[in-house]
Amino acid sequence: MFGPFKPLGSATRHAEGQALAKTLSWPHLIALGVGAIVGTGIYTLTGVGAERAGPAVILAFAIAGAVCACAALAYAELATLIPAAGSAYTFSYTALGETLAWVVGWSLILEYSLACSTVAVGWSGYLVGWIQAAGVHLPPELLSGPHGGGIINLPAVVVALSVMGMLIAGTRESATLN
Repeated sequence: MFGPFKPLGSATRHAEGQALAKTLSWPHLIALGVGAIVGTGIYTLTGVGAERAGPAVILAFAIAGAVCACAALAYAELATLIPAAGSAYTFSYTALGETLAWVVGWSLILEYSLACSTVAVGWSGYLVGWIQAAGVHLPPELLSGPHGGGIINLPAVVVALSVMGMLIAGTRESATLN
């Protein structure tokens, strides 16, 4: 019904020269994991959380942290069961078949696109503060997108391109900087 399944053993076997190089050590993986779970939300959404949750913001963060820990443990268990590149796509392919894995893969691409743009906009607020503290004032049209009456959020583009540059430099270097 859902298409062909990938046998569990074949998910970890690759043709000669087709496997990804393992360049990260356990401290790098921990840093990436904590960075992905904590993320920028702790810096950009604390005020929003405090506004909505009021004095219970600490409890809200504790509950969110517990949920993130459960997700991290689930991914860790799946990664030890299926030690192959591909994340949720590979896990879905192995367990649910090709069709649902295709949906999961494209959902991940959409999710990461939205998350990356949101993080870039959040960090652009900090970048604008630093730029203005240096005495440089950009026109308002370059500080927000069309939805906010501007042309382009240039600081968000600079943030996204900077992160892209770090990733192009290398996975190990990006994890070290993280």
